[in-house]
Amino acid sequence: MVPRGGRALLATGTGAAWLREHGAPGRTLTVASRVTDAEGQRADLAHASFLGAGPALVRAGGTWINATTNGVSKAAVRTRSPRTAAGVRRDGALLLVVIDGDRPGVSEGASLAEAAGILVSLGAEDAMNLDGGGSSTMVVRDRVRNSTSDPGRTNDARQRKVSNAVVVVPRRGR
Repeated sequence: MVPRGGRALLATGTGAAWLREHGAPGRTLTVASRVTDAEGQRADLAHASFLGAGPALVRAGGTWINATTNGVSKAAVRTRSPRTAAGVRRDGALLLVVIDGDRPGVSEGASLAEAAGILVSLGAEDAMNLDGGGSSTMVVRDRVRNSTSDPGRTNDARQRKVSNAVVVVPRRGR
């Protein structure tokens, strides 16, 4: 559990090696970052939020997939897979969508274009692909609400251990 006021760091590749060498439970690390735009100018972060995801699926209410910008191959764009996506409707409502797949005859998944179409049909003005495959799991009030796709596992045991999640916590009194 991350203590109140604390932070959690997640790293892969060479970043993970650095974190193992320099980080330890209880040790204080000073982390600094600089975010720049496409021209290399420092970005204004006054009202920014960040989410490591992609590619985009919907912009201004229509399908808009920027797969090449995110290093996603054309084959991956066309492949049907389990998907997790997030979108925002014009009224500000958050859409969290999980599409099951990889279970022939049960659920086939969706291509990125099909996922974008689903989000547009739900009223998304903007939406982004988050992840896919066996990590696509929707849990609401402590219950798995979809059929996860990891082979050889059944029911709740199909949940894959993942290092991150999108967690929505309602405000008190709602």
